Amino acid sequence: MVGDMDSCGSCLRYKQCHHINGSCPEDCDAGFEGTFCDRECSGGKFEMNCERDCDEHCADPFNCNRKIGECEGGCQPGWKGLQCTNGNVILLGKDNLALNRPTWQSNQYNPDDNLFDSSNAVDGLKTDLSAWGGQCSISSDGYSTSTWWVILDAIYSIHDIRIYYRTDNNAWDASNGFTARFLGFYVYISNSTNRLDGRLCFHDTNYTRSTIPAVANIRCPVHGQYVIYFNERFPGVSYPIGYSKFAYNELCEVEVYGCRTGYYGSNCSLLCPDNCRYCHVETGVCSWCKPGYQGYQCDNVRTTFVSGVNRKTAKFYTIPEHKEDAHSTFDHRRSPA
Repeated sequence: MVGDMDSCGSCLRYKQCHHINGSCPEDCDAGFEGTFCDRECSGGKFEMNCERDCDEHCADPFNCNRKIGECEGGCQPGWKGLQCTNGNVILLGKDNLALNRPTWQSNQYNPDDNLFDSSNAVDGLKTDLSAWGGQCSISSDGYSTSTWWVILDAIYSIHDIRIYYRTDNNAWDASNGFTARFLGFYVYISNSTNRLDGRLCFHDTNYTRSTIPAVANIRCPVHGQYVIYFNERFPGVSYPIGYSKFAYNELCEVEVYGCRTGYYGSNCSLLCPDNCRYCHVETGVCSWCKPGYQGYQCDNVRTTFVSGVNRKTAKFYTIPEHKEDAHSTFDHRRSPA
């Protein structure tokens, strides 16, 4: 009989499945997925409905316990814990890769005045976080999107990005109107000026005017040459309470840290494996092998036979990942009310 306890899948909390179609009334139990909760999690997934990824610092990120996420093969060097989430702090390249690099921003406030230029966000100065201090990039009022980018001198293995936002040198809390403008921002890494060609590193969906930091520290282990800041306030879209009416670039400093391609680890002193095109900036695990190689260190030759001809084929590896308008626009020349 369909739906009896003997034929039900692994429904959450051992609940009885539907007596006719066999579906579970709620979620699946840990380690299972599907309408009938009868499929075990595939490699790299665990927990209820298989909705979580094994941690990227497992020795084999595609092999963890399907119920609790314990890494079956242990952890990569420098990491520990059942899920390999406890790691050593790795100090990567100390140089700010964005310092004095070429920049661009949309909708600059007073375009003929360098006081508000996009380059102010990479000049290394962050002692005056106001619009009139000449140390911040400032955009105009009234726009639904805002974009700012910096191009690094090469493709880098980026590790983290720090964004210092405009505070007007006032206390940074819910009473500071510029918090509303920072909310909801995106950071992309790309190899062109088009953010959609690249990879989304961060999108703020949780901060409020009381919790958003004036200095955002974003971990972003991605390879790329362009770091792109973006925000949007599209007409007709309902944004969370506290968001500004329009989108802005008001970046007083953007710092980018990481390693030159081909290096990883503490102080960027370790070489990626020979057959890696790119490796993870912390662990050295290959994220892209050269043609003909495979494996986490790209040290296994991959060979296929087609019509009697031995052909090497490339295999690519990726590391798992791992409004309501409440405020009107403000004049950039004075603090918002």
